[in-house]
Amino acid sequence: MKKVYLFNVGSCARLGLDRRRLGDYFSANHFSVVNDPKKADIILILTCGTEKAIEQLSIQTIRRLKRYRAEVIVGGCLPEMNAKAVAALHQGKTISTKTIQKIEDYFPQAAVSFKSVPDSNRPVFPSQAEKLRVYFSFSTFFFKNFLLKVYEEVFPKKRMLPKDLSLIRVSRGCYGKCTYCVIKNAVGPLVSKPVADIVTEARALFDRGVKSVKIVGDDPGSYGLDIGTTYPKLLSEILALDPDISLYLFSLNPHWMLTYQDELLRFSKNIRVMQVPIQSGDRRILKLMNRDIDPEALAILLDKLKKSNPDIKLLTNVIAGFPSETKEEFQNTLEVVKKCAFDKASLFPCYVHKETPAHRMEPKIGAEEIERRMKHGLKELAWAGVFSSRGLLANE
Repeated sequence: MKKVYLFNVGSCARLGLDRRRLGDYFSANHFSVVNDPKKADIILILTCGTEKAIEQLSIQTIRRLKRYRAEVIVGGCLPEMNAKAVAALHQGKTISTKTIQKIEDYFPQAAVSFKSVPDSNRPVFPSQAEKLRVYFSFSTFFFKNFLLKVYEEVFPKKRMLPKDLSLIRVSRGCYGKCTYCVIKNAVGPLVSKPVADIVTEARALFDRGVKSVKIVGDDPGSYGLDIGTTYPKLLSEILALDPDISLYLFSLNPHWMLTYQDELLRFSKNIRVMQVPIQSGDRRILKLMNRDIDPEALAILLDKLKKSNPDIKLLTNVIAGFPSETKEEFQNTLEVVKKCAFDKASLFPCYVHKETPAHRMEPKIGAEEIERRMKHGLKELAWAGVFSSRGLLANE
């Protein structure tokens, strides 16, 4: 019986779900899934590249795990997001997030197809022992951001999510075309899971006593546009099974918030946490990002949600230093964060990937100026009562 070791870099829930499903696929085909790369015949690494520091961490993980005697397969997002960096280290087998089913091509003898293995509702992340074994064997610790990212991965911060939270992945791929985002290269276009399949998953969870579900996808607000339905209709189907369920809604592009605002207000009593990544609060910058939404309208909607359910926790992400952004425009973003009464804001220094339209935009904002804006933003939001944290990127 061949032994397989799986390792996913970072804390992406969707990548954790992929690891669980791949593990189930190998187990169904009589492979032994092991927790030590030394014991493995096959090592499958699921990489991430959303941030510069996490991309470095993925590259170092590939380098480290290739030292073992096992055959290595590199998967996750990095093979599509930075194929050149992967090829410089690894000339062997690869799969990407959008071609995950390609795993079957490498194991033609497998009797159980990957497609027949259902999505899991519980992601798998590396144990602390695994992280220590892999991350702390590196020799590149003089990279500040890299070291901080390792620390964040090994000693994660306390989160505002319940331990019994189950995930339902409703879709893969993205409908949007944000000019700074390279993730779509890795995840592909929107592919919604059939409503009947999601309802079956939800019913099974509720029958087991689950009371909290996190709805996830690469662009979940666009759910259903490819199969003739909508995100609110899906939520209605889930709540029809149990009207007392708590919903945790993540990665909701503000565009979909505003499109479906009336429906979302009807669900407000069930919503516990809602993540709405605004990225910017300035109209000109939002147009450059191809996220042309009205920040004022969003603030009004979020105020209505808070009044309808004061216990809702609102989260957001903000990018500092998008190409051509002025200090005044960044300040506009901070004002919108405060006006929207977000409970938590994550600030990210702009990392302009070479494969994105934003890379062609000028002028670029220097690293020192971005750092100044980061410090100013974190301080100002803290004074305003917004819990804020920083993403760990290295701007090119």
